[in-house]
Amino acid sequence: VEVGSHVGDAAVGRLGLDLRMNPYGCISTDNRVGLIEVVLNAETIANIQKEKGMFSATSAFRKGSLLAWLKDYNQTETSLNKAIEEFTYSCAGYCVATYVLGVADRHSDNIMVKR
Repeated sequence: VEVGSHVGDAAVGRLGLDLRMNPYGCISTDNRVGLIEVVLNAETIANIQKEKGMFSATSAFRKGSLLAWLKDYNQTETSLNKAIEEFTYSCAGYCVATYVLGVADRHSDNIMVKR
């Protein structure tokens, strides 16, 4: 089972939207227990905020840490703009998918961004 795959497929197929979602695999092994796929070349938003020295109780309201991280991995204006667009579309897709699926516990330690 891939988180958001059915919602993503519906949006792409029926609405013609490309939300650039990159779902990862997960397997339920028991009630509230399971395994998730390792996502290579990715960081959590919390780690990005810590790395950029912006991690505190008000981190979610500060601007700059994610953009600075994206700039570190996207040196040209073209690649940076593409990364921002990819992040924006996929973030919107996951917001809708996790809401529709009733996924709780969304916070900066479990939201990941790929390099």
